[in-house]
Amino acid sequence: MFTFLTGEYRERAIREYRLRRLSIFLGLLAVVLIIAISLSIPTFVILKTKKDILEKTSVAISAATEKDSSETEAEISALNEKLKSINSSGANTSIVSVLLRLFSLRGSEIHIKDISLSRGDSENPGKINVSGQADSRDALVTFSKRLQGEPAFSSVELPVSSFAKSKDIPWNMSIYSKF
Repeated sequence: MFTFLTGEYRERAIREYRLRRLSIFLGLLAVVLIIAISLSIPTFVILKTKKDILEKTSVAISAATEKDSSETEAEISALNEKLKSINSSGANTSIVSVLLRLFSLRGSEIHIKDISLSRGDSENPGKINVSGQADSRDALVTFSKRLQGEPAFSSVELPVSSFAKSKDIPWNMSIYSKF
């Protein structure tokens, strides 16, 4: 910097220039900080409010969940007691479940043509008369053994005359079950 000032005056002018420059910089920095703080205060307040609302909602939801879960557990235990009393009072199996077990055990080589049911009483089991046709003797024996192994059926009667033929065997079977 070229000036017409002498040494001492020149140094003082440079020092004042640097001091003014530093004070303007610090003043602008202070203004920027004040503006940033004043603009972030509403955001802080809004976030704090939302946090408080979410915490209150979380507490309310957890309390409602605990209440609902205790009510649900009470309803489940009451239903379990009712089911136990129903199961203990009636040891009979439903007709539909017995027939479903019968059809699920038959296999592809067994063809059922006729079913007749006679319901039993408390002392005697019910009787299911089933007739049909089997493709082979082995398929009929397998079907009979599957039925005998089923816990829903108390006994299975297949006459020996059903085993006379080896193919296309007509058969009649009596199955006893509590239904």
